[in-house]
Amino acid sequence: MAVRPSPTTPIPRPVAPRRCARTLGAALLALGLLAGCAPQTGPQGHGNRNARGIPKGTAYVLIGSFGQEQLSQALVEEQEELVRLLEADFQQLHPQVSLQLALSREGRIPAELEARQRDGLAPDLLLVSGTTARELHRRQLSRPVPVTPELTRLLRPHVRDRLRSNGTDRQLVGVPMLLEPQLACFNRQRLPQSPTTLAALEEASERGIEVGIPVNVIDLYWSAGALGANDALISATRGQRLTAAQQEGVLRWLRWLRSANMRERVNFFSHQEALLQGLIGGQLDWITCRSTSLGRLRKALGERLGVAVLPNGPAGAPTPMVRQRVWVFGRDSSPNQRAIAEDFAHFSLSPMMQRYLTLHTQQMLPVSREVSMPTGGSPVLAAMVRSELQSRAADGISSRLKSGDPRVLRISQVLLEMMFGQRTPERVRGELVVLLGGEP
Repeated sequence: MAVRPSPTTPIPRPVAPRRCARTLGAALLALGLLAGCAPQTGPQGHGNRNARGIPKGTAYVLIGSFGQEQLSQALVEEQEELVRLLEADFQQLHPQVSLQLALSREGRIPAELEARQRDGLAPDLLLVSGTTARELHRRQLSRPVPVTPELTRLLRPHVRDRLRSNGTDRQLVGVPMLLEPQLACFNRQRLPQSPTTLAALEEASERGIEVGIPVNVIDLYWSAGALGANDALISATRGQRLTAAQQEGVLRWLRWLRSANMRERVNFFSHQEALLQGLIGGQLDWITCRSTSLGRLRKALGERLGVAVLPNGPAGAPTPMVRQRVWVFGRDSSPNQRAIAEDFAHFSLSPMMQRYLTLHTQQMLPVSREVSMPTGGSPVLAAMVRSELQSRAADGISSRLKSGDPRVLRISQVLLEMMFGQRTPERVRGELVVLLGGEP
């Protein structure tokens, strides 16, 4: 077992490309995607707008960083890049608007937001995971979003349904902005092509290829489907008794994890940042990665970076868990700041911007049903689309086992102890069924 955080290497902040306002003007022609965010004029309009109903002022945006890693300069810039890119184009239409960004680890955001609200310093807009969006809604720290006809028309149904509040089908806990698939990233100088099967990945490690895999169960779950455990684990979350075949599938997965850890060049890491730094620094040749890290990896590795879908296993395709990045609205914003936050979120959801961000960054997939999924011309985008399709097989567990759930940490710890030899796969199988069947 290797847990070896790599030293942080600052990455220069990218300069967002400037595009003429004429090409972006159509982005605001879509009507009222969010309740009350369509530009208005006159005394009924939002707060601080000019005579044409265009907002001006500053809004405060808090960006959540997933995982437990420290907020290095490289990680901060990676998380801010997309918002800065949006802001650069938004300011061409709204030159009197600015955003003040802050970054926080997602696990700290609910408590941090409670403290900020007491001090009157709560952000106007947050960009967080779907899990954090649900937790903020549960604690009544965010403003729910009505499901308007425009949102119903715009958003892909399975994306929208993941964010419905528990209390009513007519509200969302936030507004999805992008999808973040899980992929395989590798050094093409060391490995010309990514292995397409787990067996091929193991063979590559025997030939000297250093493999990096996260131990967090959310990022590790892709291997459950490849080894036949996905259906069984979904059944466990529903409190159903596992069949003999399902129990064997879980055992096959757990035994593979333990045997993989016994291989000299298969390394399990405690967080994603260590994997990225290992690939950038040359200590690792193949890792699992998230699409939003591709910009940083491209800058560091250039043509050496390879991207592919995760490998299949003896039981079939992998089951990666796609992450959603979600806009969440603060409760205590002034009318003007609320208007800016809504207009900015509205802008990011317009089909033109969704298409532009997808094709320009090649780091995200659109949530808009009015933007076709890119399938040709880019192997990276094709891999992202395929990963997102594979992830739907894991929806049954991703909707019940989220990153903020205490069971995630406990399951990850149990798996870690098994891979260290402190528990047998047979014992861990029983513990998993109990943990998954319990209440979060």
